[in-house]
Amino acid sequence: MLGCIAHTVQLAVEKGLKMQRVSRVLCKARKLVEHSSKSTKSTYQLRQIQVDTAKTMEDALVLIQDVPTRWTSTYYMLKRLSQLGDAVHNVLVKSDKRNIRELDLSAEESF
Repeated sequence: MLGCIAHTVQLAVEKGLKMQRVSRVLCKARKLVEHSSKSTKSTYQLRQIQVDTAKTMEDALVLIQDVPTRWTSTYYMLKRLSQLGDAVHNVLVKSDKRNIRELDLSAEESF
């Protein structure tokens, strides 16, 4: 008997996300997004960098936080981080706090 295909896909993706290298990058990405969502200054800087590169403030994107029970939210979080990679990097590099600069995803950790 075939099980629910959506549930089977969910289990397969969850298993892949638990792989050591993937989970390490996801952990760092989640901390980065969490910091951005809690920091008004970082959110403003991220939006301002986008405005400086020809977007309007209304069109500026923000980072997306994932939800553990929905693997698609993890996909959207990573996709948005990828879209805003340069802007996020610029915000983190300009930070005066070392622990914030350490949230930057290096080239080998990028997706």
